[in-house]
Amino acid sequence: MRLSPRLLVGAEGFAWMDVLGGDVDRVARGSYLIARSYLSANGALFLQGGLGIAGFQLKDDGVTFATRSPSASFTAGYDWRLDGFRVTPSLTAVRSSGGRLTSDKTGNAIADNARLGMLRTSVALSWYR
Repeated sequence: MRLSPRLLVGAEGFAWMDVLGGDVDRVARGSYLIARSYLSANGALFLQGGLGIAGFQLKDDGVTFATRSPSASFTAGYDWRLDGFRVTPSLTAVRSSGGRLTSDKTGNAIADNARLGMLRTSVALSWYR
């Protein structure tokens, strides 16, 4: 939702998966409420911040270890405007506050303050009518 020519608010989610082979899978995901600010009303460069929940899950030999905790994200990006389309590359830093990393088999925690930290790149394609 556009609050002004320079400020937008909305929601964002991400998911990252890595299959290492065999029975081992890793998944990181998060959901955020975000605010995006363009440096000028007609500018293409923006900064964005978000607050939400992020988590990490590891599956190994039939046992799943998982954690979820409050998280923040910070993004810098650029909108290239092309005849009704936008191509938006961005770089995002994600950091969670830390939570219990527990086993689904026993419920025991193997870490009390497991944190997710990642740097991710993305390219979005948007079109308008």
